[in-house]
Amino acid sequence: DRWAMSRLQTLTAKITSAYERFDFHEVYHLLRNFCVVDMSSFYLDILKDRLYTFKSDSKERRAAQWALNRILLTMTGLMNLSARYFVAWSKMTVRNINSTYIFFI
Repeated sequence: DRWAMSRLQTLTAKITSAYERFDFHEVYHLLRNFCVVDMSSFYLDILKDRLYTFKSDSKERRAAQWALNRILLTMTGLMNLSARYFVAWSKMTVRNINSTYIFFI
């Protein structure tokens, strides 16, 4: 669980930096690699035994559930940052701009 929290902290720092540089494709790749490599291929594969076999009130299982909850909340927040730009653009009052040139203004 500490390993997963460490990876999440590293991911958060990298994604925050990518957002500051408006490097959205890097955000996508960082999130995807975290989900596919760190979580799915490694952490969740190890974690499933603890979640399936330990008692529901065991410290080990509760720690795993806490870590998964923290990961979900953090990733949701990290993905939400990019959505804010699209919401802001959609709320703009100027609508008669040719959409082809919207990013050159």
